[in-house]
Amino acid sequence: MNVIRSAAVTLVMLAAVGIAQEEPPAGAPKGGEDRVLARVGKIPITVNDVQRLAQQTLRRRLTASEVDQRLMRFLARELVTRELARQALQKSKWGATWEEAMLECRRRQEMLEKSGRTLSDYLKETGISKDAWAREVHWQLAWKRYLEHFATE
Repeated sequence: MNVIRSAAVTLVMLAAVGIAQEEPPAGAPKGGEDRVLARVGKIPITVNDVQRLAQQTLRRRLTASEVDQRLMRFLARELVTRELARQALQKSKWGATWEEAMLECRRRQEMLEKSGRTLSDYLKETGISKDAWAREVHWQLAWKRYLEHFATE
């Protein structure tokens, strides 16, 4: 676990590819599920992104409670760190390439179609945009490849 943590710290330090803003940029909508919490370069981290991560990790959506608001800030920082790491891996060539991620996206789309579902339906069900989904697939491949190269038991 320490190897993974130190790998993440190393990647964040390498990630001079974007500066995260804690406040929404000027002109960002105030309120609503698409409110931008931070940006990594041109990539927005929204309330919807944080809610999706909460659903995946906590198996529930966050509420307006003080504890959940702290969790939201923590998860938003986690998403910023993940995006910085994804971009650093892409530039460093230690992770998966964007082309590999697009091939995996097509493979996953074909699997959905074989099971009688469309990508559009899947994206609506999970509340994710196609671009965010592609970045998530890229992150999964890139992080897996990085760990295969550098993590030891």
